[in-house]
Amino acid sequence: MYVLASQNAYLLNLVLPPLVGCSLPRKTRKQQEREEKQREEELAAQLQREAEAISAAENKPFEVPCDASLLKYLEEVGEKIQPLPTTREQVKALAM
Repeated sequence: MYVLASQNAYLLNLVLPPLVGCSLPRKTRKQQEREEKQREEELAAQLQREAEAISAAENKPFEVPCDASLLKYLEEVGEKIQPLPTTREQVKALAM
């Protein structure tokens, strides 16, 4: 048993070195400044894209919504009233 326990401890030390006396790599001030600058640039670019999207949405021309009743009325007029021979008859038919 003792041999197995010592082998396991040896393997654990190979895989997970002890943290005592071990320092984690730290970022230098230049690296921190560089990363901060990069984050600021990314944020500014994102804000620019959002502003462009908003202005593009506002600059679209107005589109008239579809009116199904008006379209139906115009079709009926084209089928029933337009073929009438005189303007007088067309006006009378529209008035009814």
